[in-house]
Amino acid sequence: MKNRFWKYMSVSLIMVMLMGMLPTTTMQSAEGGEIPISDNILVDLEEGRANQDEDNVLTAQVDFPIAQIDGSIIQVTAENNLTDASIVGNEVTLRNAVSTEGSGDVVLSENIGNLTTQLTIERDITLDLNGNALTIYLDAETGNTSSGIKIDPGVALTITDSAGGGTLSITNRADYLATPGNGAAINTADGTIIVEGGRVSAYGGYAGAGIGGGVLDAGGNIVINGGIVNASGWSGAGIGGGNYGAGGSIVINGGTINASSGWSGAGIGGGNYGAGGSITINGGTVIAVSERYGAGIGSAGTVSVGLLV
Repeated sequence: MKNRFWKYMSVSLIMVMLMGMLPTTTMQSAEGGEIPISDNILVDLEEGRANQDEDNVLTAQVDFPIAQIDGSIIQVTAENNLTDASIVGNEVTLRNAVSTEGSGDVVLSENIGNLTTQLTIERDITLDLNGNALTIYLDAETGNTSSGIKIDPGVALTITDSAGGGTLSITNRADYLATPGNGAAINTADGTIIVEGGRVSAYGGYAGAGIGGGVLDAGGNIVINGGIVNASGWSGAGIGGGNYGAGGSIVINGGTINASSGWSGAGIGGGNYGAGGSITINGGTVIAVSERYGAGIGSAGTVSVGLLV
């Protein structure tokens, strides 16, 4: 016999908290619907019902939009901006979400790390750190033939942090054996990165930029509108070109930026023997240094400073 019961509770945050870990990422449901639940799930509903069938399988019926976030199911509202978002809490779901198989923005629900191989961004996405940490660490053997994050040609990656306190930390330990196009922490040579928020720490290898090009590569398109960015290279720029690579197009409108090169690259601009590219600074707090032989900002090329705080 099927038992049906209704449960009403007034709560400031309407949520269905799952205590167990769910194996896959799912998208939010625009109409609500059936939520599978089990003995280890706490159901708190302002309005809805839970059903138990003859096989003791429980489901909760809700009438509001929901999003499954690995270990939780929460109500989708305009405030939490989860509409059409891929919610990820582990490496597997993250890699799927940033591939061409994914859809919508990508929101971290848990800390993810340490990734030890390149994360390739295959489609335009906004990555919301959501107060969590994403950590990528490549040893020399791996870093010599890859980058921490590689943005595919024509693709844009936007970094945000809606909850505050989120971090993206990438280290590439590539050495002098790094191959052309590799060795960067965040490789933007063929794509675009836009930093809107969060704390981004990007440490390139021996000849790659922190944010920008790998060996022999220009920096691509780099825009920083906010957040805290710490980026360093060695013979590559902190932000800009890899070794022998030009700076690319770099626009800084805000945020706090610390960029450095350890040997002959610019803090912001070209790598060792690379032109400075186009660098525009309209705002923010910017510290850029080359510890030996290189420029703090530039090298050859164009530098336009609208406002440097």
